[in-house]
Amino acid sequence: MASGPNIVLDITRLVTRFSRPTPNGIDRVDVEFAKRFFANGRDDAAGVIWTPFGAPRLNPRRSLAIVNSLLSHWREPKASEALRTGRSDSTTLAGARGGRSLYVNVSTFPIWNPLYVRWLRRQTERKPVFFVHDLIALTHPEYFPAMEEIHHIHKKDAPSGTGITLAEGLIKAHGGVNKWVLGEAKQGELPINARREGEVPGTHSILYTSNVDKITITHEAFSRKGFAEGAVHAAAWLIGKKGVFGMKDMLG
Repeated sequence: MASGPNIVLDITRLVTRFSRPTPNGIDRVDVEFAKRFFANGRDDAAGVIWTPFGAPRLNPRRSLAIVNSLLSHWREPKASEALRTGRSDSTTLAGARGGRSLYVNVSTFPIWNPLYVRWLRRQTERKPVFFVHDLIALTHPEYFPAMEEIHHIHKKDAPSGTGITLAEGLIKAHGGVNKWVLGEAKQGELPINARREGEVPGTHSILYTSNVDKITITHEAFSRKGFAEGAVHAAAWLIGKKGVFGMKDMLG
């Protein structure tokens, strides 16, 4: 990837989604970006599919054909090669590359694979651009992570199961912490502040703090209705399936 197109969009994750009968929310963001990116007819754009054995690069027409095949698989509206929506996503990215070509990934897939990370680091002529907050810990290690959660006073466990799951994900992503602790933390530990107040159904926050600012990402449940609806959707998804499944299986 040292020469060639100025903008390369990674569609590895989309290729893996042929195993799913319907798209989830992240799938829709990923495929919509790819659909518009490849349908703008730029000669300096390409797609790439990463594998442990190499990363073949595809021209826009072939990349769009893969995207449309996936949309057909999901029975979603396909993109037209004549799609025009004003200033294209690829044009916007090209104006921001600052003299270096771009490698674009709308998700973090497959950032957890060491072979992928080594491959990405070898692409010295391309500037990687990701579109999700998961990479804060990798690209800006000066930001120290912490977590806060608020639940109702009747909840006995602290931290909650959701809090522990979030903490384990943060530990994997951040090289500066290796375990979580409830309350004050020492160096190398991820602090979790678990509060119990009134009838709060559930609030979880991830905080990244540096010497000059703080970034906070929060999910706040307004009632238990969303949890109940999620359980109903999970029950419907399980119809016809055998085995043991978790929410990650359902959400993809």
